[in-house]
Amino acid sequence: IISSLILLTTNILAAVFSFFSFFFFFFKQKTAYEMGVRRGGSEMWIRYRKNLKYLPIDRKNADFEKKNSVKKLGKIIKKKDIVIFIAAIAPVKNLDMLNKNLQICNNIIQVLKLKIPEHLIYVSSDTVYSDSKVKINEKSLTVPDSLHGFMHLIREKMLNQIECSKTYIRPTLVYGESDPHDGYGPNKFVRLAQKNLNINIFGNGEEKRDHVYIYDVAKLIN
Repeated sequence: IISSLILLTTNILAAVFSFFSFFFFFFKQKTAYEMGVRRGGSEMWIRYRKNLKYLPIDRKNADFEKKNSVKKLGKIIKKKDIVIFIAAIAPVKNLDMLNKNLQICNNIIQVLKLKIPEHLIYVSSDTVYSDSKVKINEKSLTVPDSLHGFMHLIREKMLNQIECSKTYIRPTLVYGESDPHDGYGPNKFVRLAQKNLNINIFGNGEEKRDHVYIYDVAKLIN
């Protein structure tokens, strides 16, 4: 139930594909920290630059849903770190999940208000836009038609409280080898083909969807 993750900075390149993980990253000039917990298969590719240190921190160190995570993260994060925020319970299907995601965001905001980062990157989603037959861009209206999109849009507004340089990334349908969802799309088609099973498509093949490979997204963020 946890969303896909992708991340990159100028100092470290990392692509994470783990739909069952909480992750929160922040980077210093010579240190890269990862906070998360893996609940399912994950795939990671990291290319270190300039002798960066890489430190994973799991739920035992900081569960972002809990208020005590503020104190724990405050002891680790330093001012002028580069922060990549990608923790989410997704896709959001009900109000309880919505509230939990907003609580996660609020706890992280409490930390970042005290430890102002040099730059904040939030991995949001293209679901902040409503479905449209017209191509969307950064200037398109953000009118989500799902709780999941509503959650990400609220989070973006919440994060505006942090007085630092910010970038909000809104990727579309991300896919990769370790995606356990097996939803309609590239992952499911490949797995069916590997088993020599029929691939059933909607309609007559006229449908178009915006799928993007996780490593390509990571490179683009760079």
